[in-house]
Amino acid sequence: MALEPWINCRDMPTSFKFYTEVLCFEIVVAPDPDPTHFESRHATLRAFGGILHLDSHSREGPFGGKLYVRTENIDSLFDEFVANGLSIDNQAADPHLRGGPINQTWGMREFWLTDPDGNIITFGQSLR
Repeated sequence: MALEPWINCRDMPTSFKFYTEVLCFEIVVAPDPDPTHFESRHATLRAFGGILHLDSHSREGPFGGKLYVRTENIDSLFDEFVANGLSIDNQAADPHLRGGPINQTWGMREFWLTDPDGNIITFGQSLR
């Protein structure tokens, strides 16, 4: 079994650019460039061993979702995202979560970021 989370987005071109250019997700199915086509509001991306769906169809529910991504290279991943344009000042909705990866008491090294629609993505690496 494989999970394929869906992230709601208000502006497909902005979200698509963020996930593919800043976070380096690989394109599986790009949105149709014609905004009048139904397929212009959905994209399928691949990263970190899984699939992520971006969706801007109005029927898909509320914004403000959360996604957790486990990785083995958290520090270099954070540095890559910053080099790709991730703003540390706008990294997470909660100012206490801003900055680079930190070691947590529960055995994970983590950092958080917020996508253009306020969805929170946490990246974590086991300290064990």
